[in-house]
Amino acid sequence: MSPSEIAERLQRELDAQPRPTMEDIARLEARVREFERRYEMPSDEVHEAIEDHRLHETADVVQWIFAIRALERARAR
Repeated sequence: MSPSEIAERLQRELDAQPRPTMEDIARLEARVREFERRYEMPSDEVHEAIEDHRLHETADVVQWIFAIRALERARAR
């Protein structure tokens, strides 16, 4: 399977997923806010903080990054 075929297949699978509800988005926002409160840092600084060694890439931080990405995807749909 070529890279473009893989990309098309993944896009079809994403398109087939149900659209997130406002409640889904609210839950993701609350989760992201909790990480921001816990680490005393806005989400848009996470990657820079990891690169600058101000934040260690722990399992908890990875969950934060996943929550940020999930929220971004949910808002985009």
